[in-house]
Amino acid sequence: MIVYTAVGKMNLNKKSNHKVPIEVCSDGKTKELNIQEMILWSVLVNRVLSKEDLMEMYYKKIDAFLFTIEKVFERDFEKTLQRLRTRNLIVQGEGHTCDEAVYNLVKNLYITPMQTGLWYKINGFFYLCFQKHVPIGYAVKVFQPYQFTKEEAYVLKLVKQTQMNSAEVIQCAEMRITDVSSNKKLMKALYDDHTTTCYNICHKAKHCQQRTVIIKAILQLYKTGFIRFENLEYK
Repeated sequence: MIVYTAVGKMNLNKKSNHKVPIEVCSDGKTKELNIQEMILWSVLVNRVLSKEDLMEMYYKKIDAFLFTIEKVFERDFEKTLQRLRTRNLIVQGEGHTCDEAVYNLVKNLYITPMQTGLWYKINGFFYLCFQKHVPIGYAVKVFQPYQFTKEEAYVLKLVKQTQMNSAEVIQCAEMRITDVSSNKKLMKALYDDHTTTCYNICHKAKHCQQRTVIIKAILQLYKTGFIRFENLEYK
């Protein structure tokens, strides 16, 4: 089984000369997207999808445009997906089961907390009301505080202190570590036993008892927009 998700953060470049002035910041680099890339990438934001579900949602998004695919879109689904993977904007995980594929997807991805202050909630409210035409009674729910589970709160507490990947978060949960307020403390907590390295920590985390509940918490935080993923080559 193969699952996919998006990495990075979208920006609108008003100075761009492109017809679709969309950029995605990922791995410390800014990359412009064309229409097809923007549609496919945006489908995967805050989602983890199989290839079949991704393809279905991709073509539904395309159908929302009032143009024919042959006339406007140069690249088909497969070519667009491969291009975004090559550009490190979409990542995939493989496994014999769904759980294994999801773990292989997120284990090396670094978790970045998203800003969720009052101003962002106000923007979200107006976006739902005036662009998505959601009833006001439903849109006002963006102001209601989200009730984090114990595991979700723990994950957020860690990643707000320093940049960590999912495997490191799992290892911290397994060892009941709460203070990673500096890179030095993180290294001492996880890599000070002379056997753990950045190359084998994903294998160690895979066998942790806390793996399932922490992965579930990470995915829920991602789904609800409290975090995003980054695919970094170096810390």
